[in-house]
Amino acid sequence: MAGVYNYLFDITHVLRPYSGITPANPEFSPPPNATRIVPELKVGFWPCWNGEKWNLCIDNRGKIAYNTRNHQTIDIIEIGKLPPELTFAIPNTPFDKWNGTQWVTDIGAQYQHEVRQAEFHKQKLLIDIFYRITPLQDAIELGIATDEEKAALIEWRKYRVLLNRIDCSIVPDIVWPEQPKE
Repeated sequence: MAGVYNYLFDITHVLRPYSGITPANPEFSPPPNATRIVPELKVGFWPCWNGEKWNLCIDNRGKIAYNTRNHQTIDIIEIGKLPPELTFAIPNTPFDKWNGTQWVTDIGAQYQHEVRQAEFHKQKLLIDIFYRITPLQDAIELGIATDEEKAALIEWRKYRVLLNRIDCSIVPDIVWPEQPKE
């Protein structure tokens, strides 16, 4: 018994991809979604019926592509060429922009992000210093500070001055002052 080669019979799927072989009686005509013509199979491609013959269509199913507008990853589940807004090229940084052929890092956006991160880090350190200095100042004002507390206050205040001198615009070349020992 011969077989017929089935393809996806769905008017919404223009490519009509091969879907398998079914045993068939050679005396009968194949159903509307089948042909007796054997499809060629080739790695990286999938046979699709055009109404007269099999065409080999690019098969990227199972691969991951990247949206060139927003870096979003897309699992490829359809046969055929990638839409123009998708690429298999992997962006190197969150600041990469697609130039039509490759990802190019937007150095300005990356720099602004790094400056904001440095300013945030500096602010966090200054808040931490505030909480360390306050009890030491209280001890001195109340006249109950130990020599260790007096020395610690001086070190933390020096550290605060050095930290306030940091210019975050020189990122990534910032040399952060060393925090006083506990």
